[in-house]
Amino acid sequence: DQVPDNLVERLLTILRNDRMYKSPLDGHILSFFEFESPRLTPHQKSLCIGFINAHGDEFMHIHSQQMIAELREGNYLK
Repeated sequence: DQVPDNLVERLLTILRNDRMYKSPLDGHILSFFEFESPRLTPHQKSLCIGFINAHGDEFMHIHSQQMIAELREGNYLK
């Protein structure tokens, strides 16, 4: 009942696109990681944490910034 690795990898690839950093869609994609966190493997959580640490400050849309803050501060990816 876990999220497939390829789905997590594809979503992170979408988020890495420079044009996406300004998109309101980012917040919705990031919320997936919050809602599905109980179904993420430790490896997938590690990938998400690495992405957020490397790219989290680049998101410009307020919803995306809020989701980044929640993922950083909450227990979702721990």
